[in-house]
Amino acid sequence: MTVARALPPSVIDATLKATGAISVGELPGELPTVEGAVERRGISWRVQVVSYPGDVLVARSFVLAAVPQDRREAAAIFANRVNWALLAGDVEVDAHDGTVRVRTTLCAQGASVSAPLAEGLLGPNIGTAELVFPAVHEIAAGKDAVAVADALLDAIEASGIDTRLA
Repeated sequence: MTVARALPPSVIDATLKATGAISVGELPGELPTVEGAVERRGISWRVQVVSYPGDVLVARSFVLAAVPQDRREAAAIFANRVNWALLAGDVEVDAHDGTVRVRTTLCAQGASVSAPLAEGLLGPNIGTAELVFPAVHEIAAGKDAVAVADALLDAIEASGIDTRLA
């Protein structure tokens, strides 16, 4: 059985830089993890980085139960439309509980994970979440998923995604 390696210090440092306070632990299956809370533009969410076997680091920003049952299909349409344009990562909507996640991945392949690589994992994740989560709230409130997605894509095309951690 392949075991996940410990989180690189650079990932812990980048998470601390992005959130200001972190907790380090393990998920079931002995998966090392670090997480903290991000607040931008008056919206807060959790960000978590998990080390998986095979030298894979996954960053997830998530808002729990963000989408009510009757709007989850619309949120999934939004996510599908937005995912086509994202260069790094994806947007996921949990059909069961309405949680919305932004996910980015780094496959280290045995390489040392430097500070720029760790920031390259977290920066696009948090920057995408900063744009996606307000849009998801609009969809949860009843706005048209395609119109919200198109507006978000226009904003990304015009201004890009802010990938800075702080």
